[in-house]
Amino acid sequence: MDADVLIIGAGPAGSMAARMLKKLGRQAVILEKEQFPRFSIGESLLPHCMEFLEEADLLGPVAAESFQLKNGAAFSHAGKLTEFDFSQKFTAGWTTTYQVPRARFDQILAEAAEDCGVPIHYRHSIVAADFNTPGQSRLTSVDANGVRRDWTASMVMDASGFGRVLPRLLNLETPSPLPPRQALFTHIEDRIAIEGYDRNKILIAIHPKFHEVWYWLIPFSNGRSSLGVVMPMGFLETRTGHPLEILQELAMEEPRLAALLKESCFDTPANRIGGYSANVKRLYGDGFVLLGNAGEFLDPVFSSGVTIALKSASLAVPLVDRQLCGLPVDWQASYEEILRRGIDVFRAYVEAWYDGRLQRLIFEDRQLASVKAMICSILAGFAWDDANPMTQRCGKKIEAIAGVCPPLLLSDVLTDTKVIRQKPPAFGMACYTATQRKTLGVILPMASLNLRIADDMKQQLDALAEATGRNKSFLAVEAIRDYLQREAWQVDEIRQAVQEADAGDFADESEVKAVRDKWLNDAG
Repeated sequence: MDADVLIIGAGPAGSMAARMLKKLGRQAVILEKEQFPRFSIGESLLPHCMEFLEEADLLGPVAAESFQLKNGAAFSHAGKLTEFDFSQKFTAGWTTTYQVPRARFDQILAEAAEDCGVPIHYRHSIVAADFNTPGQSRLTSVDANGVRRDWTASMVMDASGFGRVLPRLLNLETPSPLPPRQALFTHIEDRIAIEGYDRNKILIAIHPKFHEVWYWLIPFSNGRSSLGVVMPMGFLETRTGHPLEILQELAMEEPRLAALLKESCFDTPANRIGGYSANVKRLYGDGFVLLGNAGEFLDPVFSSGVTIALKSASLAVPLVDRQLCGLPVDWQASYEEILRRGIDVFRAYVEAWYDGRLQRLIFEDRQLASVKAMICSILAGFAWDDANPMTQRCGKKIEAIAGVCPPLLLSDVLTDTKVIRQKPPAFGMACYTATQRKTLGVILPMASLNLRIADDMKQQLDALAEATGRNKSFLAVEAIRDYLQREAWQVDEIRQAVQEADAGDFADESEVKAVRDKWLNDAG
């Protein structure tokens, strides 16, 4: 055989897997279609990536490159800016990472794999795969000169990314549940000189008219930035001009970007990609396993691609080693179910982003710090943290928190243990401005009611009205509304709890312990 393991692709997942296998004494060979360095998007890493780079002894070479530090994410819409600082996240772990030109980043990882003795054959396209012989996986490649060659190994790891080599050859592809979208992107000399601009954060801006159209601005350490716009398929049908001209035109339609980029030099042709979301029937089979984007790719909005790729390599390599030792491996339980659990979390947030629920939550004026910390953990890549309530039934929780009919009530929708319930804070319609209520379609019929209140309450009301610039009637109505909503919530929750108890639907001991330990640890 040519190696213990053949790896398709020298990107982050492939290079990391090869280096980890070498540390375990396994011989890996990488077959890469392109010649490095080569352009790729996915330039804003997430802090969770740092754990995987550290695991494969790749953190040193990456840190030595002086890439742009990243400590959070900023979201912009309609003149409003919301920032997430990774140091304020719910989950323990790395709080910073890097923003990287992928051509150089991927080359560093590939060189590190080569440095430890892993051969990489560039410009080798895989044209056939055969897994019919137990214990022997066969690939056929064609090099840049058209020469065909067969390769054999005990196992194949497909880290081909968007190339999705084995899914195509083995008919594993299945439609993604996400609607098809497209992206325009390029690199620019940004020349941003606006005071207060934070180059340590990715900027995600939403188009002022179309909430499904959003932009990324990822600053690098060399004065350049990655700029892209994501939109529904067909959105550009009415636009004319070259892709770079269209991208620049779209960027100038978002006020914050227009201000930041007014002196920028758009000196690099724009690339276009469409229908990138993809899925597969399964992530493994006899003699092979799919890593990262070769298995499933969601969307660029939360920069989850590299994190999922490195997580998949971290999970798969020990299982490959175990299988090569002749030991049994439960790929379904030990790989597919674990990896997909985090992917499903990211998918729920992607779906909530595009239907507007997550956008409303991100830009909420009075968002609770605890909720923001939990969401911040997802934005930092920690989608596999089961102790984070916002990774459990997250679609329903985002719906409950972001919904405005009834208005926001932040309570035990955040705890996934039905036996742990707590009184919610007063957090009702007072958190919405009149404009927001009108936009969200909240219609409030009015009636008159005379009330008598104690003198000290009147003094407090007078002071609050003066401090907030609101009239006393408004404040009194909001206070009554919050009280009624809270009491109604408690009644509904009691009824629901009784129904759940009657049905035997209780949290198990592990769920209770996870929540208890989390809060005990946070309390010191």
